Amino acid sequence: MDEHFLLPFGEHPWHHRHTHSYCVLIDAGDVSLVVPGAEMIRFYYGSTSQLVLRLFTGAMSPERLWQAKHYNQETGHLHLKLAERLYGVSAPDIGRIALCDTAYKAASYVYHHCASALAQRLPAFPYMGFPFHGSTTLTASGIWLSFKGQEKATFLAFHIDSCSHPFPFRSLTYEADDRKVRSPQRGAATGADGGRRTVDRGKQATLSNSDAGKTKSSRSSVFDAPTRFPDLKRKQVWRERIVSCKSSGIFVRHKDGELEQVALGEAQDSVGARGGNVEARSKSSEGFNTHNQLPRWVRAGIDLAYARASKADESVIHRLLKPPGENSLIVQLPIVVDEDGVVDENQLHDMLDGQKRTLKIFFIGIYRCDQLLEKFLVVEPVGSFAYPDIYQVEKIDMVVALNILSATSQSQILNEQ
Repeated sequence: MDEHFLLPFGEHPWHHRHTHSYCVLIDAGDVSLVVPGAEMIRFYYGSTSQLVLRLFTGAMSPERLWQAKHYNQETGHLHLKLAERLYGVSAPDIGRIALCDTAYKAASYVYHHCASALAQRLPAFPYMGFPFHGSTTLTASGIWLSFKGQEKATFLAFHIDSCSHPFPFRSLTYEADDRKVRSPQRGAATGADGGRRTVDRGKQATLSNSDAGKTKSSRSSVFDAPTRFPDLKRKQVWRERIVSCKSSGIFVRHKDGELEQVALGEAQDSVGARGGNVEARSKSSEGFNTHNQLPRWVRAGIDLAYARASKADESVIHRLLKPPGENSLIVQLPIVVDEDGVVDENQLHDMLDGQKRTLKIFFIGIYRCDQLLEKFLVVEPVGSFAYPDIYQVEKIDMVVALNILSATSQSQILNEQ
């Protein structure tokens, strides 16, 4: 009879064709909470369709979600390099999977249950439990159902709105694939001014239930959604844009403090011709000024330069300045060794994967009406949350940067003694 079922047909007949589908049952004492397995998947891992696709189309493995992971136990900071075609909005969900065994197993159940059912030629119903252990506060919309004569004994959640359970990290940075389609799409043409010109296709785009074409580029659609996890409002989550750059060679520091560049590298001809480099750089990219495309420490360094500038007002602007002989505005310091070949450890940076490299720097100028007022050197910080060091300089030169950092490290050693 209906009174013996948590989901009685008399009050909720819409599931009569899916009586074998999975639900999560929570006993809350006088009442029970029932959440369909499909809703669990949608809420906890439905941040992007690409993430949901990974759960349904293959057995769970770390490389399906991230290419690299680094977690600092002391600070609680997690850094992820997301797998290709995964978007940053899913980074917190993937971070939970990366750090919590319960979340990893919950995500694994989705494909496992579907594959097991299909192998037995049974209807495939997805299942997933909660991706954590412990208490939480859920906000959901649904319907109250009776059970064994008690009114409002079971709450069937149609839609989970929020969950208060904390994420297993204190802060999160991530790297995401930035590939963009460069060739024009069908229905678009280039105008005389070089801009994109839209061509009327004569019909609107429609949705279809079929696989996407291999040669078609995907389009992203963004929609507003309520805050699913209040815990993320209290935690820093940001994207790190890793600027790749090569070290500027090797310098030997002699006992008298003088620096000498060592010519190590690929073989060159012995003729006396000077090497050259040809660059094409648009005015829009000059100065690397697109603020949201810069790494976090670079943005902080730009803000510090404005704060340090003695003649800064609303009329001044900044430009990143390229050191002579360098191909990038953000450059990596050369390796400095002494006469015995020992590397200067004070200029090495601990990377997220545990390896070491030399620090990155950039030079910045403060301008008013194309007149250069002041120049600064900004040095990459060692910690994820630390501010970069900034020094006023008279000359844009790598040797100047090395001497400043050497003097700073020597001063720190003397202070410690």
